[in-house]
Amino acid sequence: MSANSGRFKQQRGFTFIELVAVIVLISFLAAIAAPRFFDQIDNAQAASLQGTAGGFSTGVAIAKAKWITDGNSSSGVTTADNRVDVDGIVFNVNTFGWVDSVTESANPNLNVTSQSAKDCQEIFEYILQSPPRSTTKVDTVARKKAQYAVSVIDGGNSDRCRYELIVRSNERPEDAEFYFDYELRTGRVTITLPDNL
Repeated sequence: MSANSGRFKQQRGFTFIELVAVIVLISFLAAIAAPRFFDQIDNAQAASLQGTAGGFSTGVAIAKAKWITDGNSSSGVTTADNRVDVDGIVFNVNTFGWVDSVTESANPNLNVTSQSAKDCQEIFEYILQSPPRSTTKVDTVARKKAQYAVSVIDGGNSDRCRYELIVRSNERPEDAEFYFDYELRTGRVTITLPDNL
């Protein structure tokens, strides 16, 4: 037995140089991989926003088309009670035929310069088939529970509804990088992404 034990050497751990080499190699790989990983996160957020904006744009276009087929025109003069029924949801439209609210008020808002954030949120929630959670509040607690923050941008002769993809709940709305705007006069949906995408 003592003859066999002489043949085998006692196992030892890694040397200090081997450990340092492995740590340097892992650090180097992490430095290369981290920016690519974060780029993929930005790309995923951009794709999510573009998908939501595309669905929203299609929804308002369908409502406008239904409004026109109901006998209205985009001349600024409306008939048919300034409402359009799309699959059982009654949308109020402005004088240009674009959806501006969903509430069942007796006098729908025909003016494109007096939109509220709540009106914009209702449009978002009813125009999309499966809308993501949204909030009109700017506090961090409300933003943590929602995927989109909804606000109104005063555009002078026409308001815009802004739908911001919440990337960081503590981000101020004016610092938002991922959002789309719905122009109430023209129905145009404009997507805004960070410059590096």
